[in-house]
Amino acid sequence: MKTVLPAHPHIYEFIRLLQEEHVFQRHQAEESQIQIRKKKKRNNDVDLLLEQLLQQFYDGQFTQMDLAVKCDLAVKTSHLKL
Repeated sequence: MKTVLPAHPHIYEFIRLLQEEHVFQRHQAEESQIQIRKKKKRNNDVDLLLEQLLQQFYDGQFTQMDLAVKCDLAVKTSHLKL
């Protein structure tokens, strides 16, 4: 005994919403891969300085302690007072 029942109208609305959600999620995923936050010039300068300090350390121009001190000064860290 086969009965053919008509599809409920809500099923078509549900399918349409799923398709829209799929398109939206795909667009969001593509957009997140494209947008890379630009660094501020100051951050780029600090990165360059740290790379130079590391290279000078590898060349033997100063010790590990000197490297630590110079890196600390390069990034201008502030120590918390306890």
